[in-house]
Amino acid sequence: MANPVLILHGWSDSAKSFEPLKDWLVARGRPSKDVFLGNYESMEDHVTFDDLADGLQTRLEEMVKAGEITLAPFSLDVIVHSTGAPVIGTGCATTSRPSAGAIWPPVPSPG
Repeated sequence: MANPVLILHGWSDSAKSFEPLKDWLVARGRPSKDVFLGNYESMEDHVTFDDLADGLQTRLEEMVKAGEITLAPFSLDVIVHSTGAPVIGTGCATTSRPSAGAIWPPVPSPG
C-alpha cells in the first residue's frame, strides 16, 4: 500500500494550485482520502518558519488522532514547492514545542 501524500505550496501561493496534482495522483491509483493539500499563510510578514512548523505539527497531530495518517518513519510522502521546503525542513529540524515532543524527528534518507 502506498504512503499518504502531503503536498505543500510555496510563497504567495495556496493549496488550490496543487489540486491538479492531487487529481493526477488519484488518477494513477492514489486514494483521494490519502492525498492532503497543506495550506498556510505565506505572505504574512509576522509569521515565522517556527510558527508555520508549529502549525504543521499541530495539524499532523490532529490527523494522527483522527486515524488519517501515521508518522512512523517513512510513512508519509511529502511533495513541496519553493517555500514549502523550508517549512517542512524547519518542522523536521526544530522542537519548538518540546513539551509536546517532536512527532517527526529528522530521519536520514534511505540509501
